[in-house]
Amino acid sequence: MNNSDDTIVAVSSPLGSAARAIVRLSGPMALRAALTVFQTPETIEETATWRWWAGTVALAAGGTTAAVPAALWLMRGPRSYTRATIVELHLPGNAAVVEAVVAGLCRAGARAAGPGEFTARAFLNGRLDLAQAEAVMAVISAGGERELAAAQRLLEGRLSDEVRELVGRLRRLAARVELAIDFSEERLPIVSAAEVAAEAGAVRDAVVGLSRRAGQTARGDGEVRVALVGRPNVGKSSLFNRLAGAERALVTPVAGTTRDELRETFVLNGSRVVLSDTAGLDEAVADLRRSDEIYGAARRRTLAALGRADLVLVVAEAGNVIAEESVRSDLGRLLATLAAPAIMVINKCDLAAPDGSGGAATQARAAAGIIAGRGRVVTTSARTGEGLEELRAAMSEALGQGEVDRSAEAPAVAARHRECLELTSEALGRVAELAAGEFDEELAALELREALEALGGITGESSREEVLREIFAGFCIGK
Repeated sequence: MNNSDDTIVAVSSPLGSAARAIVRLSGPMALRAALTVFQTPETIEETATWRWWAGTVALAAGGTTAAVPAALWLMRGPRSYTRATIVELHLPGNAAVVEAVVAGLCRAGARAAGPGEFTARAFLNGRLDLAQAEAVMAVISAGGERELAAAQRLLEGRLSDEVRELVGRLRRLAARVELAIDFSEERLPIVSAAEVAAEAGAVRDAVVGLSRRAGQTARGDGEVRVALVGRPNVGKSSLFNRLAGAERALVTPVAGTTRDELRETFVLNGSRVVLSDTAGLDEAVADLRRSDEIYGAARRRTLAALGRADLVLVVAEAGNVIAEESVRSDLGRLLATLAAPAIMVINKCDLAAPDGSGGAATQARAAAGIIAGRGRVVTTSARTGEGLEELRAAMSEALGQGEVDRSAEAPAVAARHRECLELTSEALGRVAELAAGEFDEELAALELREALEALGGITGESSREEVLREIFAGFCIGK
């Protein structure tokens, strides 16, 4: 991030001819720099703030100086957007005039602001948290009333308030667990495994519920995003091609062929569906923590697709669901942590059951039904096309019954926020598992810290600098 002691300047109004253009400065030298180009017959008092003065800006051209009507608005820190002094010069919207004024301000000691630098300073100075800072760009880019209303709720801090309340609960739980570690030899009843399991489970339910209630700020296009997720080589790419009606995804018997997210758009009962094929989650479906370089990049893309998804198709192979307890356990954990509604798709049902009896579809559906509870289970064969119409019908039903939240009435959540919520939920799921077994306070404390880091990333409490740079790089210059 740039030096916040600099005085920055940028044009904050849209480019092009207009009745008025706005040149904005922020920093300790903002007023002094502005007064090198702006003149007014009135006195600007030392304590004056949130006021404006009429005057002119002097422009030199062809050996003469012209006085152009202008107005100066002054907002002294800390009662300003950036919490540093802000000055705005309101000028005629002529590109040559604006360019000459900005050049004069730079000669007076200001420097050109980078993308989003005004809002970045508001975040760094505590005026906004990170979710509210992102809402600024969402307000600017809103394409309709629903998008604007969702972005305004985010800017008001509704999501941030809920996140901070959950962070507080996690901090209190983590403190008790860490205290139990410090006094483990004293055998004091500081916190029990049952208490840890109950509170971690309650917070996880709240996290999942928050994400399920939330619509994305960047969405008003009527599209529904559907993501395919599962272990490698369970037939996700074949299902992708079948559903999309196009041979887009490479299908091979080699596990892990898909590393990038593939997308295809098609229409389902009048709804425009954007279908994503994601990289397989290796080893264990719910293992979202592996960090080796190749897998890590694919995992991040899968997480991003899950974060954007309105509906998730969790794909598993029929034979594995029937025969392997570890597969069933992984699927159960994944379903419990998904924020979006899900349909479990048991694929490769054209193959015989592991015991040689046939009827893989019937056996797999029974096993999957236990995992999914009341959730939908569909058996398919991407090779033969069996079950594809049932899957399309299940997807249509999920859309038609309102399971996919299109109202955007909840605090708006961007894809990055959804990813943070997914990681939080996953970490808390591991805490609950630890507490249900042979309880290890040190491992539980580590998982709670991971959950806190992920959840705090929404408001910026635990965001790395490269994340901040990426977010603000997408802003307009002057905002």
